Amino acid sequence: MQGYQNLPIDIQTSKLLDWLVDRRHCNLKWQSSVLQIRGKINTAIQDMPENEEIKTLLAGSYIHYFHCLRIVEILKGTEATSKNIFGRYSSQRMKVHGRPVGLV
Repeated sequence: MQGYQNLPIDIQTSKLLDWLVDRRHCNLKWQSSVLQIRGKINTAIQDMPENEEIKTLLAGSYIHYFHCLRIVEILKGTEATSKNIFGRYSSQRMKVHGRPVGLV
């Protein structure tokens, strides 16, 4: 009976947005949210430390969610010395960019 979970979902691309909205995976104002997120990504890119892996991730023309997660993990390592006594980052870079951009 578990085999049905591995079956692909067949959705016509022209109806994909309606399908996503109906199932509350996104709302109708998703485009304005994307613009805000892209703006935050562009601001965050300007404030990156010198790191080869970050340079490689940012070298591509398209930055996606998993790139952002990896960059945050790298920042946690490079900014680890900036934690205060309560375990919070005192670095402005981590205060602003410490969460994945889509979750800010």
